[in-house]
Amino acid sequence: MDIQILSSRYYYIIKFLNNFFKMQTPVSTSLIKNLIITFCFAIIFVQEISTAYAVSDERYALVIGNSQYQHATKLSNPTNDSADIKQVLDNLFFETTLLQNASNSQINEAINKFLEKLKNNRNSVGLFYYAGHGIQIKGENYLIAVDTDPDNQTDIGQQSFNISKLLNGMRKTKNTTNIIILDACRDNPFNNKNQQVASTNQSRGLVRKSISDASSGLSKLDAPSNTIIAFATAPGRVAQDGKERNSPYTKKLIESMQRSGININEVFRQVREEVLEITDGEQIPWETSSLVNDFYFKPRLSIPVGF
Repeated sequence: MDIQILSSRYYYIIKFLNNFFKMQTPVSTSLIKNLIITFCFAIIFVQEISTAYAVSDERYALVIGNSQYQHATKLSNPTNDSADIKQVLDNLFFETTLLQNASNSQINEAINKFLEKLKNNRNSVGLFYYAGHGIQIKGENYLIAVDTDPDNQTDIGQQSFNISKLLNGMRKTKNTTNIIILDACRDNPFNNKNQQVASTNQSRGLVRKSISDASSGLSKLDAPSNTIIAFATAPGRVAQDGKERNSPYTKKLIESMQRSGININEVFRQVREEVLEITDGEQIPWETSSLVNDFYFKPRLSIPVGF
């Protein structure tokens, strides 16, 4: 999506009005001048802001935040993270679905509906955001539902959501742009066999039972065409849950998404720089991208000045 600017016809209309008013006496025309200019700018703003966001793409988002795990360490921030991300996306003209503390069946159902919506709207932008526990096993990445209670690798596959299903589904929709954001690169979920480990709320790790081949963090994913996948930290590394309202990653993501006139690659570059700073270099956000189309969360509107 290109940055939208005011077209030249608006500039010359306003310029004409300004020259016209110069020929009148200031006292007699000041009130009507202000009214006309205010009216013109109102029309311009409404039309241009609508064009900036809606001329080519519909925007759809599915946001999931899991905190209240039934069989694993509870997390403080994912419900806050997901609620705040939804609010920002709503303001950025996304049609957003929010799911919190979701079971495996609820996650699967919501993702299927999300993919169907993208499939039926080919000229669309799809955004998926997840905050909560995640795990990788033998190179496969899983999002952990609040009711996940595994004893072995088979249970993980059956009780959790494999991110590959989302990627394959997005690949088939063939829509304009896809964005996947995973604030779920956490500690080894199953690090200690038959041992409950108290949460320190410093990392989003699910620490419950030992499962062979379970690794810390999430593994690297290959992005389908026109897709960017953003991790809260580098593949195989862990991310912090944070002591404030939001995780360090989501806190900076919220700030960067709302900055005007920067494309999506610059958004995530800024997030990486700022997360590195606030975590003293311990957490390095990561992206993999196959984006062809340019995309702006918040385009900048340029208004002519000096008339």
